[in-house]
Amino acid sequence: MKLIPILFFILMIPLAYAEGFNITSPSNNTLIDFFDTAGERFEIDFKYSINTSSICSLFLNDTLEESQNATSGTNTFSIDEFNTNQTIKYNVECNLTGTPLNSSFHVFSVGITEVIQFFNAGQCRTDTGSVLMLGLFIITSFILIGMGLSTKIGFIGVLGSLMLMFSSIYLATCATVIATILIFLSILMFFMFIFRSFFPTTTGGS
Repeated sequence: MKLIPILFFILMIPLAYAEGFNITSPSNNTLIDFFDTAGERFEIDFKYSINTSSICSLFLNDTLEESQNATSGTNTFSIDEFNTNQTIKYNVECNLTGTPLNSSFHVFSVGITEVIQFFNAGQCRTDTGSVLMLGLFIITSFILIGMGLSTKIGFIGVLGSLMLMFSSIYLATCATVIATILIFLSILMFFMFIFRSFFPTTTGGS
């Protein structure tokens, strides 16, 4: 008869630990949004609470992702591998007093929106010399293109187009969209001036 209270106590220990074992984040049935500017991989923190020390494991879509030594209180798995839109089911399993206990399952969605940046200052050279040189090249190229259009001297326009093209390539590291537009414009002007050099238009009388 003395064994009954002891067995009851042993059986109640995992249940007592399970009372304080919960996953808290990401919440169930939620959407986590990210804005991607450069093909990034995003990190999500999986948080859970437990009322004793244990070895705990994170499962994503029923596959073991990572294990850790958990302490009493809130613990976190930081997973840095999310780069596509997807739906994820996750749970945490902890080994409490030799008995594996599983949390409930949470399901959440990852939504990644690709963002086109017109300008990314962090990728540009911002020292005074580089900025002045780039500005001078772009301004000079437009002046030469304007002179080529007004004077109908193809060589001047070709030179201006080439200067604009090389300036745009330099700019492409931090302003891809703007640089693409300028490169397209410079190529168009380059071939236009080449054509005008070989096939000049004449006006004329009799």
